[in-house]
Amino acid sequence: MNISFQKKYLVMGTVAFILILVSLVLILNRQKKKTTQQQVSSYITPTKKPYDPSEPLPDSKTIKQIPTLAPQQGAGVDIQSAPAEASKQELKKIRPFLPFSKEVKVSDTITASILIPSADLQTNQWSLNVDISGINYRVANGTPEYTTMRNAFRIAADEVFYFLKSNGVDTTKLAITWGSRKFIQDRALEWLK
Repeated sequence: MNISFQKKYLVMGTVAFILILVSLVLILNRQKKKTTQQQVSSYITPTKKPYDPSEPLPDSKTIKQIPTLAPQQGAGVDIQSAPAEASKQELKKIRPFLPFSKEVKVSDTITASILIPSADLQTNQWSLNVDISGINYRVANGTPEYTTMRNAFRIAADEVFYFLKSNGVDTTKLAITWGSRKFIQDRALEWLK
């Protein structure tokens, strides 16, 4: 009687051990699937070929290309003009994917930080604000550093265009404001040519 009682506990213990082992395997598999799904969902854009700064960048509009009102009407941007309306439609396409930020190592010494603020932090409904930091926009023309900074900006700008196009935006219709200061905007427009 004592031996059968021991066998009973031995069988119950073995069954319990097997159930615990199976449960652990199932839990580990579930964790592995969650980790894989999280890695896939954090992927922003597909990979692309490296940008060659000597290649032309895609076209985009600037604020200067949006018509303005007559001086007696306030001389501001005509937000009801066809180019402004087209830009609004392109901005609507990208809004769900904002904010966008990315670090781009453009050389051994320069890392450009790209930030496109969320939809509610955009300046207006008809243009897209893009900030690229980590670049010296005040570099003197004709210097080797000028070429380096121009190329760094163009590589970062190419990432912006790639992000926009990957999400269905026609950049030829979208007005983009590069930076928040006038000297950055002017230099960016110079470097985009």
